[in-house]
Amino acid sequence: MISTQGPGPEITAERARSLALEAQFAPGERAGAAEVFHRLGVLQLDPLRRVDRAHRLTLLSRLPSSAGIHTVDSALWPGPAVTFELLNGVACVYPLAHWPLFAPIRARLAARPNAPEAAEAAEILALVAEHPAGVTIGVLEHEGRRTAGWEWSRRKWVAEFLVRTGALVVTHRIEGQRVFDLPERRIPAELLHAELSPEATLASLGGLGIASLGIATARDLARHYGLSRVEAVRALELSAAVPVRVAGWADPAWVSPAAAERLAAPAAALPSRLIGPFDSLLRDRDRARRVFSFDYLFEAYKPAETRVYGHYVLGVLHGGRFVGRVDAQRTGGELLLRGEFPEAGIPARSFAAGVDRASRTLARQLRVAPARGPASPAA
Repeated sequence: MISTQGPGPEITAERARSLALEAQFAPGERAGAAEVFHRLGVLQLDPLRRVDRAHRLTLLSRLPSSAGIHTVDSALWPGPAVTFELLNGVACVYPLAHWPLFAPIRARLAARPNAPEAAEAAEILALVAEHPAGVTIGVLEHEGRRTAGWEWSRRKWVAEFLVRTGALVVTHRIEGQRVFDLPERRIPAELLHAELSPEATLASLGGLGIASLGIATARDLARHYGLSRVEAVRALELSAAVPVRVAGWADPAWVSPAAAERLAAPAAALPSRLIGPFDSLLRDRDRARRVFSFDYLFEAYKPAETRVYGHYVLGVLHGGRFVGRVDAQRTGGELLLRGEFPEAGIPARSFAAGVDRASRTLARQLRVAPARGPASPAA
C-alpha cells in the first residue's frame, strides 16, 4: 500500500480516500454534536429544507441514530456564544475559538471597493446598539420592506457586509433566525483583541484544516478556508502536516500527523450514512471527484425535466466509499426516497444494504419513518 521512494511516502488513492473519511468520522458515533463540530471546524449553511438544513445533515451523519435535530442546534447556538458565522464565498459557521484566525480574511473583505457608505454602516450599528440582546433581520429592515432569499434590501446588504468584516457578529439564532449583535457584546475580549502574526495564523489554519480533511492538497485547504493558494501552501508548510504522494494525483498532498501514523494501518470501519450536498465531504465538488471518485451534481435549481438524479440528492456512504445516491424528501412524517441510483460497478446487494441502513438512521434522527418511492432506473 505504501512506497517510501521519493520525497515522502506514496500511498494509493484508495488509502487516501479512507484517510479522508477517517478524519471526518474520527470522534466516533458516541461523540456529541459539539465535539463533532469542533473536529470538522467548519459547517456550510444553506436554507433549503427538502430533507433538513445542511448543517444538521452534516452533523447528524456523524452522530448516532439516537441523536436528533435539537442536539445539533443546541450545540451550535446554546445561548452563550460558542460559534460565529461568516459569509466567505459561502455562508459557514465556525468555532468561536477560531475567531482570531479569520482576521486577515475579514480585513480582505473590508477592503473590497463596494463597501457601504460610512453613514449607512453607522445607522445599522446604532440600531443594533439600541438592542442589548441583538436584533434579527426583521428589526434591521424597514417596516414593510422585508426581503427574502437573495433579494436583499439595502439595509440587509449593509448588515451582511458588516458581519463579513467583523463590525457585527452572528453568534446566536432564535428559532433559526440569525441574531445580529456587536462583537464586544458576544466575543470574549481575549479573542476579540487577540493579535496573531500572519505566520502563526496560517500555521493554525493549516493544522486545523489538515486535521479535519485528513489528507489535502494546497488547493483543497484553500477552498476549505477561503485562502489563496499561496497562503494555503504556506499554511501547510508551517503546520505539522506531513507531505505524501498519492498515486494518480497530479498535485502534492499532505496528511495530518495522526493520519501519518496510520498510513500502513488497515482502513477503519465506517458507518453507512446519507451525505448532504453541502457536507464537508462533498461541498468541494472537485475534491469529491478526486478523493472519492464521486461526481456529485446539485440540481435543486434546475428545471425538473433537465435533472439527472433529482431535486435534493444525498450521497450514500457505505463500506468506506460512495456507492451511489438517492433523491430524498422529508414529507408527511416520512423520509421518502424518490429515486435511487447506484454508482457504476457497485453490486446491487451492496448498494441496497447501504441505502437501507443509511436511510433508516437518518429517518430515526429526523423522527420520521423511512419510505421508498417509485423505482428509478440506475444512472
